[in-house]
Amino acid sequence: DVAPFAETWVATRGDRIVGAALWLPPAGLPRGSRRDMALTVRLGRLLLGGRNRRGGFRLLAAVEKKHPRVPHWYLAVLGTDPIVRGAGAGSALLVEVLSRADEAGEPAYLETQKEENLAYYERHGFGVRDMVRLEVLPTAWTMWREPR
Repeated sequence: DVAPFAETWVATRGDRIVGAALWLPPAGLPRGSRRDMALTVRLGRLLLGGRNRRGGFRLLAAVEKKHPRVPHWYLAVLGTDPIVRGAGAGSALLVEVLSRADEAGEPAYLETQKEENLAYYERHGFGVRDMVRLEVLPTAWTMWREPR
């Protein structure tokens, strides 16, 4: 199960949750193949819903092959309510953990399927590490951040 190995952070405005991030700390990595499969299936169901599951699972598996095996913070999911996009909720969810990673001298890693997210993550110190492209499926980028 993912829960014991992950940290979930939320951003709020008043009493409303407007963003969330799921981070796996270095102690949760590397994951075993059984945990990898369980995480891939759960993320696939969450992210893909009823859409092109077979292709989505192929993309997730291809991206997972690129996942670094050295200890690092892994941003598995980051999402914000479209109503507050651009207001800093996502950045707050990143900065909190990235500050801890910097203090501990630990790198961070993430994947994204949105090219428009690349510049956003680059502003937080991430750089494109690899690009995963499979036939007609969306492209995915892997990104790495060295501690500051």
